[in-house]
Amino acid sequence: SYRGKEMSIKAYLEQTEELADEGIAVLENWLSAEYGDSLKNISLPAFARSGRAWQAGQKNYTLPKNTFFEVLHITFENILSLIQYEKIVNEIDYSDTIIKVKTIDNQVFEANKVILTVPISILQKNKIMFKPDLPLRRKEAINHLKIAPVIKVILRFSQNFWGNELSGFYSAYPHIINFYPSAKTEKEHILTAFLAGEEGYYFQELEKNKKNEGINFLLELLCDTFHNRIPNFSFEKSYLIDWSEIPYIEGGYSVPASNSYFWRKKLALPLKNQLFWAGEATSARHSASVNGALETGFRAAKQVWIGEE
Repeated sequence: SYRGKEMSIKAYLEQTEELADEGIAVLENWLSAEYGDSLKNISLPAFARSGRAWQAGQKNYTLPKNTFFEVLHITFENILSLIQYEKIVNEIDYSDTIIKVKTIDNQVFEANKVILTVPISILQKNKIMFKPDLPLRRKEAINHLKIAPVIKVILRFSQNFWGNELSGFYSAYPHIINFYPSAKTEKEHILTAFLAGEEGYYFQELEKNKKNEGINFLLELLCDTFHNRIPNFSFEKSYLIDWSEIPYIEGGYSVPASNSYFWRKKLALPLKNQLFWAGEATSARHSASVNGALETGFRAAKQVWIGEE
């Protein structure tokens, strides 16, 4: 496990010259999807430390037909009726023992303790005003953590041109992107592409220049990969999810950037036994994961319950 000086994974690979450009491109796609950003922005020491801290094993638990919301709905069925939706918070006043949480439609909710689970992108952009202002060390923790665009593109075709043997495949170099079949029935012909890192940034620029230019780029990649024009001719419809463009999310998941382990632990500390912090970015062990987010929720609830500093 690496314990050397601070450098990015990209810099390390270029320095050691152990991989050809094609190999680096494959690694870029794989690690950027898992860790949320380009190899040039992922710290090698932070990456190594996150690997050492991980305690959840390597199995991937998914639900074949439903989303993770089903787990929450079953586990917390008794309190679902208490949740208030579409209450967009823009101010938290914790200057007194009673905390006032204000929304953009001027509603005020009062509490003795508040748990914040908003993405760090929202905190970094000051979408929530704190009274008094957050301590300098807390703001440093928020601003030192990094979050980048993550994009999912779902493509529907009139025919299956990739066969039934592939669980996934990469497009041809130099734009190496992972595609995987994602249809729920044999009558549907659907591929999903997951883009982060350099390919995510590139796709974003294409879409900003001209609508559907990114989609056309993916179709051309598929044509080049399969050496025919069937992907273009059989394309029917696309669905694009760019989490950095979704209000109140505005990014993918937190990245193992320089000293991120230290800053995650700082952000996770309760503030004045009033404000408590949860979300995957506050997990030193399992960041960028569903289980990490759930763990921090349990941790914050426990801190509230027992008054832990």
